[in-house]
Amino acid sequence: MGKANFGESSHAKKAMVPDAARAAVSAARGISAFTAASAVTAFASIAASWIIPHYCIICGERVEKEEGVSLPSLPLCARCGAGLTGISGPRCGVCGRELYSEREICYGCRGVERSCSEIYPLFKFRDGPAALMREYKSSKRFSLVPFWAGLLSDAIDRRWPDRTIVPVPPRPEKIRRREWDQIEAIAAALEKRGYRVERVLERKVDLQQKKLNREMRKANAGKAYSVIPSLASSMPSRIILIDDVYTTGATIEACAKALRENGAESVCALVVAAD
Repeated sequence: MGKANFGESSHAKKAMVPDAARAAVSAARGISAFTAASAVTAFASIAASWIIPHYCIICGERVEKEEGVSLPSLPLCARCGAGLTGISGPRCGVCGRELYSEREICYGCRGVERSCSEIYPLFKFRDGPAALMREYKSSKRFSLVPFWAGLLSDAIDRRWPDRTIVPVPPRPEKIRRREWDQIEAIAAALEKRGYRVERVLERKVDLQQKKLNREMRKANAGKAYSVIPSLASSMPSRIILIDDVYTTGATIEACAKALRENGAESVCALVVAAD
């Protein structure tokens, strides 16, 4: 699989697109209007793949169209996609990281009282998942929104289909500047899929967690998050917090504590990756 040949003549591309069009129209003959409309949609996708090719976000190789899959949902080539392996084997029942102990709880989580009953990361923050998340956050890759939403959706359906989603809120400065909020983008995509999303949390402190050490993160997060007063009376009872990456768990725990103190009975968290 290689990058697109930009030396390819426009005449050659135009010749191939009509061939796809004729195939789609031929397949649509003699069948229902609904199926015909599907054929037209398929043709549009084929044509778009030639006019606007898609490339793997990680390695830059051209992403080839797979039957039955729309290109915008494929930000990776087959090789890099196969490298996106989730956390395998036993997990800690609290932080969700790989478990190296025979006990169900890792050493760091034992004997610690928490407001968040369970954190479930999809990946380790390394290799392919880390590269994708950096592209998503730093380069503002909007095309990854449906990709992340699809992964989180699968996990929600398997583990917590009856819970309300609450996104971790952005820093106030980001709201003031009307900057893109990568967590809200995923939450909005999940909402469009039919999941209940409630934005009941707010963040009061602008200091970024990634600039702090472990102890400072805990102290900063503890005073940074609170429930929006006007929404406290309508607090869902069972909640899933969603966030992109967690390191110490300070942000998740601070958000869960605020939710529990305002009436939530149970809070767990779903994150893309654990660092």
